[in-house]
Amino acid sequence: MKRWIRWTPLLWIGAGSVVAGMVLWQRCGLLGCPDVDALAAHQPGGESVLLDRNGLPLALLSPLEHRVVSLDALPDYVPAAFIAVEDRRFYRHEGVDWPRVVGAALANLRAGTYAEGSSTLTMQLARTAFPERIRMQDKTLRRKLLEVRVAREIEDRFSKREILELYLNHLYFGAGVYGIEAASRLYFGRGAHELTLEQAGLLAALPRAPAYYDPRRH
Repeated sequence: MKRWIRWTPLLWIGAGSVVAGMVLWQRCGLLGCPDVDALAAHQPGGESVLLDRNGLPLALLSPLEHRVVSLDALPDYVPAAFIAVEDRRFYRHEGVDWPRVVGAALANLRAGTYAEGSSTLTMQLARTAFPERIRMQDKTLRRKLLEVRVAREIEDRFSKREILELYLNHLYFGAGVYGIEAASRLYFGRGAHELTLEQAGLLAALPRAPAYYDPRRH
């Protein structure tokens, strides 16, 4: 009986820690989760419409500085190229590719350094869409957990095709350019719907190291 009394405070502390951890996970930390519903405004036709005093459309309030392109307007091999390069199991996971996480962890252990990443397209979208909350320069477990949490939130809110469309429109391609349409016009002088298979493959490689793979420099 005395032994149980002695361990009771530790059990309460442990239980409290578990509950606190669950609450923090659900809330994405003390600051709360980013509003993933706001991503809907970044879809084609998702901009807010400004009306005049008569209720007639006056202007679109686009949250982006670049043109948003619909996934349906792109050749099938354009999104397929990005899936092949970045996230081959994109349609089979719910935001986190756990087999890839384990494989990357083993590869990094063998290399003794950070040699392989495990971010899915959804996780990349999470940190690109909310850079003020998920800071790329923060190489911490806390940031990774927040990235996972927001990615799961995005997967619950949007379909796979919507996520892929948002990803292509948010992605950074170097030279201050975001989105597949702006990148296509910068590097090839044509709209994204006119990209060839080879051009799509080149653009799919750029986000990993935009300066290194920049075709104008190399």
